[in-house]
Amino acid sequence: MATQLPRTKSMKVPYSTVMQQYFADLRIRNLSPGTLRIYDKILRYFGEFLLREQPGSELLMSHLTPERAKAWVAHRMGLQQVWADHPHKPTQERPLSLGTIHQEVRSLKTFGVWLADNGYTNPFSSLKTPKLPRHLIDILSDDEIKTLFNIYNPETHFGARWQAMLAFFLDTGVRLDELITLTNENLDEHDFRAKVRGKGDKERFVRYGSKTHKLISRYHHVHRPGTARVVFASLEGERLTASGMQTMARYVRKNSGIERFHFHLLRHTFATKFLMAGGDAFELQARLGHESLETTKRYVHLAQQLAQTQKGIEIRRPSPLDAMTFDPSRTRSRRRGRPWGQEEEKYAEPPVEPKGRKRKDRDMAEWEDD
Repeated sequence: MATQLPRTKSMKVPYSTVMQQYFADLRIRNLSPGTLRIYDKILRYFGEFLLREQPGSELLMSHLTPERAKAWVAHRMGLQQVWADHPHKPTQERPLSLGTIHQEVRSLKTFGVWLADNGYTNPFSSLKTPKLPRHLIDILSDDEIKTLFNIYNPETHFGARWQAMLAFFLDTGVRLDELITLTNENLDEHDFRAKVRGKGDKERFVRYGSKTHKLISRYHHVHRPGTARVVFASLEGERLTASGMQTMARYVRKNSGIERFHFHLLRHTFATKFLMAGGDAFELQARLGHESLETTKRYVHLAQQLAQTQKGIEIRRPSPLDAMTFDPSRTRSRRRGRPWGQEEEKYAEPPVEPKGRKRKDRDMAEWEDD
């Protein structure tokens, strides 16, 4: 018996009411606060655009049509200013990036799927996402990393904390939110590992090296407030905030001369250098907390290209023979103690059709399938 689809609900329901229902469902799915903020901003912008066409009236679901959805995307693509309504960032005279518009369209289409699942008409089903250009992921060079370590005085609270954070970022590839929420009980300084909480409240372990351990220990035992419950704390011993970290990033860009610096760049750098040092893509997927290997493959392609273009850098691929204790190229004949390189006796060739061919063919087929 076919599944009965829900009947289309009245489109006279206010847009704000449906928004409340939608976000209640998103919170039940345990999406991260950052993802919720992005969805809220995009759907709010879309609602404000529709209200400008009919000022003074309440926005209803019936006002959401495919034509108006496409008009909104065209409006966003035609903008020539960014951050015009941002409380802190200055307005810039340039169009929105295709990445921003791509994210906005995907958010609308996700909302549309939810509408259809909950008995409303989906006005976004025919909306097309703009095709994104393929860019290589950017990473920091070794010289740039050295510059970043030297922008603060390491004998101060700020400098010791900065070096410990920077090393932890580069050694683990954690996201910004995962770093600032890391608590003392989730840091294992004996085994050099930490348990972080990533997107969707999912936990995973990340490992770091001895150099990072030394920097964290120096910060903890000399400069960090004793009352702090988090690994990287403010002067008052409180948790660092995302806005405070962005202020720090602006300081870093100004004083290092690395204008493209942002904290996610450290994650890209970790992932690429991990692979270039011989790391495995599946292990990298686990360390980064990616649900799909397709996301991780971006770093694999970049690591391969860098290995081809940068002199002296090579991706090490393990060889089964190299791992053995003997050298097959130095194997000598066991027959009659013949000296190295002397020609062997010739023996009769084996039969052209060995017995048990059918069995052999079947075995060979099994090997090929494996």
